[in-house]
Amino acid sequence: GHLRAAWSSKNTAYPTSTNSRYAKSIDGGVTWSTPEQITNENDQYKFFEYPSIVVVNGKPLILTYGRNATTSFISFWSFDGSTW
Repeated sequence: GHLRAAWSSKNTAYPTSTNSRYAKSIDGGVTWSTPEQITNENDQYKFFEYPSIVVVNGKPLILTYGRNATTSFISFWSFDGSTW
């Protein structure tokens, strides 16, 4: 099986929002794929946090808790084999 990781953080491309990212390892964690940007908000009031991964039929599904200035929500992204 593959190891998979999802996390939320800020980066230089999106410095004002917390966004979710994903990477996987096919060699037991020795090396990891280049992180994929799952969300790409750059709004100081919008955040995607606490991502969780579920693997369905070998394809990852990422769920995150999201919030903005007035609302909280749950979002999900599924991987179809080439894109989220």
